[in-house]
Amino acid sequence: MKVCLAFVVALFAMLWVGAASAHQVGLSKGDYTATTDALDISLTFARRDAAVVLPSADTDHDGELSAAEIAAAASAPAGSALATEGATLLRVTRDGAACDLERVGVKPDQDGIALELRTTGCASGAFSVDHGPLFETLSSGHRHAVVVHKADGTTTDTLLYAGAATLAVASPGGGAVAEPAEDRTTVALRYIWLGITHILGGTDHVVFLLGLLLIGGKFRQILAMVTAFTISHSITLGLAVTGVLAPSPMYVEPLIALSVAYVGVENFIVKDASKRWRITALFGLVHGFGFAGALGEVGIPKEHVPLALATFNIGVEIGQLLIIGLAFPLFAYLRKIDWVQKKGVRFASMAVIAAGLFWFVSRVFPSS
Repeated sequence: MKVCLAFVVALFAMLWVGAASAHQVGLSKGDYTATTDALDISLTFARRDAAVVLPSADTDHDGELSAAEIAAAASAPAGSALATEGATLLRVTRDGAACDLERVGVKPDQDGIALELRTTGCASGAFSVDHGPLFETLSSGHRHAVVVHKADGTTTDTLLYAGAATLAVASPGGGAVAEPAEDRTTVALRYIWLGITHILGGTDHVVFLLGLLLIGGKFRQILAMVTAFTISHSITLGLAVTGVLAPSPMYVEPLIALSVAYVGVENFIVKDASKRWRITALFGLVHGFGFAGALGEVGIPKEHVPLALATFNIGVEIGQLLIIGLAFPLFAYLRKIDWVQKKGVRFASMAVIAAGLFWFVSRVFPSS
């Protein structure tokens, strides 16, 4: 009985602890422009991350900066604690010599803030920007999408994370160095990892998969469900990333939430998993648009679109296999317990329904 109770409690805890944060990407953006004298940096953060990088600002009950608090940060007088925050998020050197960073300003940016910084006291040469302090400050798995603006009007973009936190920026003046082009292996590994972290961090996708596994089934039936889901979301992921068909997240995200709730409802109706590949094929189309939304937020290198798309999809599949590989044998063992088979699966399915409905309402009526 203790094992059965632990089974239900663990499932409810997993669903509700992750409910509020489901599908949050953990992403910031940076624009970097080098001049002969300095490096100008604009860092854009969502409100929740802004509350971390500007800790002197009070936050509302959701731990996010309100519009009024962002305005207060933007107008903070020179010399105040709030006016100097953010300048320690990066470590910048130029031709090996350390640069100082000063905060130029803060301004509202859509649903977050843009923190503007500029280097001072630097020698001539190329810049090297270490984002280690930024990733140490923000949540684990955070990613930083970078755009470097060059003197000739062109741009380059890349994606930084805790394992790859250094950015090289060539100077338009003397001592400039050419930025090495990213090789295909680096791009492939980066987007595989991005796919893995997205599926493991996307609580709604995880609950969708776990809900499918609750009623059991033979391994080949589970394999059929996963294969159908993979084929479907690969199609819509490709369509969305290439711009052929890209519906708004305001429609996609609530539909993903409803797919979670439906799986929980279906667990009360279906007797086995032999035909569930049909529903995973249908909902896989919707989830694929969700994956594309995350990929679109971080961007894809223009010269490596097919590679990034393919390897991101591979990463998603690796993440799904990790989830199924752990959950399938565990659920199979627990279903041998009479109480779990008769009541535990029903309680867990109710939790899946509740989580899906919670996400649906929160996405249709987001808090201000």
